[in-house]
Amino acid sequence: MAALGDRLRRRAVHDEGAAAVEFALVSVVLFMLLFGIIDFGLFINANIVVGNAASVGARSVSLGANTTTATNTVLNSLSSMPMYSAANASVSIQCNLQDTSTATGLGAVIACTDTSTATTKVASVSVAYQHHWITPVGFGITTIHRTSQMVVE
Repeated sequence: MAALGDRLRRRAVHDEGAAAVEFALVSVVLFMLLFGIIDFGLFINANIVVGNAASVGARSVSLGANTTTATNTVLNSLSSMPMYSAANASVSIQCNLQDTSTATGLGAVIACTDTSTATTKVASVSVAYQHHWITPVGFGITTIHRTSQMVVE
């Protein structure tokens, strides 16, 4: 019996740092997984914010705002969120005649303020946003593109 006790004591002496080494190996994977989840959540949030900003811009154009005012509305909508910068966004606004014979439903490009035409116009606002990943798990910089369309009233 004494030999068994001696063997257990000797084994315990040799295994002192095993738990620390195992934790160091596993913690790297766990932290990468945690940071990846956080970064992906922020990316999904950025997609939603950029889509909402495009929708706000399309609404302002559809209610009669000129392109400068609508662009400022989109940029202000992005800047109102604490994590997003208007400097990382580019806005493109265009109005088209509505054409139901095409797959997109859009016809010739016209000025958004053009009131001479009797046909329906569709305002299209596109926002491209440079999303910066926060953690090293991310992919650097990803461009988010969102477009929103509304009928000009």
